[in-house]
Amino acid sequence: EITSAEQAGELYGYGSPIHSAMRILRPNNGGGIGGIPTLVFAQAEPAGAAPKVIDITPTGAVTGNGTHTVKIAGRNGVDGQFYDINIVSTDTIASVCDKIVDAVSAVVGTPVLPTDGTTKVTLTTKWKGLTADGLQVSVDTNGDDLGLSYATASVSSGSGTPSIQAALDMFGESWNTIVLNGYGTDSATMGL
Repeated sequence: EITSAEQAGELYGYGSPIHSAMRILRPNNGGGIGGIPTLVFAQAEPAGAAPKVIDITPTGAVTGNGTHTVKIAGRNGVDGQFYDINIVSTDTIASVCDKIVDAVSAVVGTPVLPTDGTTKVTLTTKWKGLTADGLQVSVDTNGDDLGLSYATASVSSGSGTPSIQAALDMFGESWNTIVLNGYGTDSATMGL
């Protein structure tokens, strides 16, 4: 039984799919589903699974000061922490990349791990599997490009879907009222 998003983050990793679901069901500020017990049946990573990898490549020459924002999964932040990049006129592409890495790394619940490549930043999902493939990334210039543009490109797709049979077997004779489907419409998984 999981009683908070923080507990889910500690057990399964901050930014993992389980942590992300528990942020909604059991938010840190209270509310959510209240006293209804929340049981988690974690899935084993499928053999040969891969994370989704996305590159952010900034280009241009900085012409002023301002704030740009990385958007990950359509969000400009998580739990009051934001992916803001504070650009100053003396920045180079390398320093902008450093700032992107710092901005993403500062958000505890981010679903990706950033790696600085000097001329680009590589974001890798914190989990492997087909569910990672839907993650989208963009950069919002907030109405002022400051001489920069950002290209985002998927380097590799998330792949692999685990079998959920072991988790279903754990239900036993228990009555589970609502089951959260994190696998979408994958027919091989949902056919069980």
